Amino acid sequence: MGNSIHAMKPLLITSLSSNYSENKLLELIQKLKYRMSPCPIDDPIIELLEIKDQKLVPLLIEALKSQEHNIRFGAVRALGILEDKRAIVPLIELLKDEDRYVRATAANALKRFKDIRAVKPLIECLNDEASEVSRSAAITLGWIDSKEAIDALKNLVANKNQGNKTTQIAAEAMLRRLNTTI
Repeated sequence: MGNSIHAMKPLLITSLSSNYSENKLLELIQKLKYRMSPCPIDDPIIELLEIKDQKLVPLLIEALKSQEHNIRFGAVRALGILEDKRAIVPLIELLKDEDRYVRATAANALKRFKDIRAVKPLIECLNDEASEVSRSAAITLGWIDSKEAIDALKNLVANKNQGNKTTQIAAEAMLRRLNTTI
């Protein structure tokens, strides 16, 4: 997928409900690029989620490849909300994205799936230099609730030199949530 949102045009036109005009679909995807506020009233993600079409998920997965970080960010948020299992592997892959907000949002989105395949990549994210990524990874590991995830959280809490303070606090909170001794 190229820089231009118009590279998505054929996929948009063939994939989505006929109730949406070509221009409207392109406008919604383009809005992801310029979306700065986390909760605007005219959130294009909400509009995209109102499209009741099974082919929306492949479109959003394709949008994860965009060179525009805001488009990737918006697509990750939408996929997390949709909770479609086809998104799990692409979301795991985004844990290595160049943009820290995309990585953090991917870690957060994976929380909804509670899929064991995400555990090892999330454990690696505990050492991410961006605190929002490591914190999101710790929280998601607490929701996945596997032995490997719990052990990683325990190790993080036990080793006060590992991670940052907010990640340490998140790990402790997740262990308390799981009624696990530290």
